[in-house]
Amino acid sequence: MARNKALNLIRLLDLLTLGSKTKAQLAAILQVGIPQINRYFQELESYHLCIDEDENQRQFIFGAEQVRKGLLLEAEKAWLCKLAALHASGHPFSQSIQQKLGPRQLPFPLPHQIKDANLGSNYEAIDFALRHNLQIELHHYHSPTSNETKPCRLVQPIAYLDQHRQLEAYDPAKSDVRIFKIDRIGRVQLLETACQNPKKPKRYTDAFGFSGDKRQTVKIRLSPLAKVLLLEEHPMVRPYVSEEKNGTYFQGPICHPAGIGRFILGLPGHVKVL
Repeated sequence: MARNKALNLIRLLDLLTLGSKTKAQLAAILQVGIPQINRYFQELESYHLCIDEDENQRQFIFGAEQVRKGLLLEAEKAWLCKLAALHASGHPFSQSIQQKLGPRQLPFPLPHQIKDANLGSNYEAIDFALRHNLQIELHHYHSPTSNETKPCRLVQPIAYLDQHRQLEAYDPAKSDVRIFKIDRIGRVQLLETACQNPKKPKRYTDAFGFSGDKRQTVKIRLSPLAKVLLLEEHPMVRPYVSEEKNGTYFQGPICHPAGIGRFILGLPGHVKVL
């Protein structure tokens, strides 16, 4: 019994540091009840691990990356530096410890700082283009469907998608509307040319976050666990979930099978496609 508890605590710690999950998901993975998950949380918190909850009721460990790699937070490093300077200033290790833990002042920006600055500039250019209906050029965009990085791509921005992680834009060279991941754009150049606003098919976004100009209706039967997880992970499906005599069903429109497909494959035996 004690061995199973220890193994479950190790697995729970690993799950929470890899990503956020609901209590129902954790209970299903560990094959225990939610009350037992709550007791495990109390056990982990007794070891000074901070378990928090996001707006979707997903549990996560605050500072998970530092926990997994055994790294110190910047505030913790600063505190240790102060202790070394205050209580052991004459110790031979004091200066080297302060140099290792203290902030590094380099005369040039680090790679991640350059990337963050470029990303911020790209968002500013896209925002301005959307507000003023202007064309933009995407420089060095890396497409996941091609090994080549195109040096320049002229597009007409339409809207943000996927919580501002993607850009929907009309590509005149392809005569079609395309989706671009913003973090794959090297640089956005703002142009003074107004968008031509070509006729394009109406775009839809389904409850799983996928967009397209066509929709199809699917129907699946859900187990009690699948129903709970579906509503927790994809709250927008709620209008399409209904109770019938022989079970619970989701019947609604989708733009791409990938969204609902991932959910079905993640719960083998709990979902049946009709």
